[in-house]
Amino acid sequence: MKLLEYLAVEKPILALTPLNGESADIIRATRTGTVVAPTDIPDIKNAIEDYYQAYLKSELSITPDLMEIEKYCIQTNVVRLVSEMNILIEE
Repeated sequence: MKLLEYLAVEKPILALTPLNGESADIIRATRTGTVVAPTDIPDIKNAIEDYYQAYLKSELSITPDLMEIEKYCIQTNVVRLVSEMNILIEE
């Protein structure tokens, strides 16, 4: 999932995705960007304008929830998977 790679960059994400989907939930939980419905042209325009104005003022940033992002880290999930597999093997 490309979104997981974007989370690691720690730059604002403009997510054009269904408002009630998994991607939207992840963006909100990690505080990494703005979620806008892909068919909502006025909201897309406003989000781009807001990001652009923040960029011009050198204020384009986020305060991500790093603990929440860690849940989606590939390395973390591989360690978790190996641990679970080891438990199964030992049983």
